[in-house]
Amino acid sequence: MMQFDLFRIHVFETPQKPLPYGDGPDARPRILGEIFESLPEAQFKVGGTWHIANSERIPDTDTAFYMKVGRTQERVREVFLDSAFRRVTIPEADTSHVFLNISSELLAVSGNPRLGSGEKIANSFIRLLMASPRSVELEAVLKVDAIPDPRDLIQHIRSAYSISKLWIEIPRKNAHNNKKILFDPVQEAAERFHFDKVRLEFIESQLARDDLTKDEIAELIAEATTIGGRAGGRIKEGKKSRPRNVSTGKAALKAQVEDVGPETDRSEKRRRLESIEALVARARQGKSG
Repeated sequence: MMQFDLFRIHVFETPQKPLPYGDGPDARPRILGEIFESLPEAQFKVGGTWHIANSERIPDTDTAFYMKVGRTQERVREVFLDSAFRRVTIPEADTSHVFLNISSELLAVSGNPRLGSGEKIANSFIRLLMASPRSVELEAVLKVDAIPDPRDLIQHIRSAYSISKLWIEIPRKNAHNNKKILFDPVQEAAERFHFDKVRLEFIESQLARDDLTKDEIAELIAEATTIGGRAGGRIKEGKKSRPRNVSTGKAALKAQVEDVGPETDRSEKRRRLESIEALVARARQGKSG
């Protein structure tokens, strides 16, 4: 089995120039797709170059891909050659397995101890895309956020005796955006002022009015986290319990899937991606498993 950390990519405009192709639902994925298809490579530090390779479109999709992302470095090794020990320079690579669904801006990354955590590799992947000449031409900004697992927090909220504080961190719009009326003006403000995220806070007097039921709070948390936001609150588990803080945390939602590699059948790659997307859907519904 392999573990993938899950992220959501965001495509932003710069303060100086609006995004090309308008602001329709397909505009941001189109930009991401054009940048990805340029398959850039970049050197972030001396001696190491990052690459996208083994890219393969997932069957029966137009925008989903499996690939390997990695760093090549030249390393000096001592070998026995022609009856003598010699020092030779050998190109070596450390790689990670990656799934990318451009239409939903979903990124799944397997960690590699030699490259770092899934989050570090995801950030390197975004830096790699930003190094593309096409990214420069489009003047788009790409960022990535972990999709935190909201299910423990939702369980705490639903079982709480009382909720004295609630906060929800809402990212700017992306292709997988929700239709929540509450989120729309917040995200529009984030777009206008070029904020990456906006944090909403509800205090005890607001929560006590029952304007938001626990189910509605759980739904808002699930919606926000599956587009890369976070959430938390302060709850009491019983009438005499002390209040305590609970939150989603920063760690990415993790998917366990069967091993996959360039040699894996394309239909099996599709099945791996479907299991990853199903996990995100369950988390969005607040369901375990």
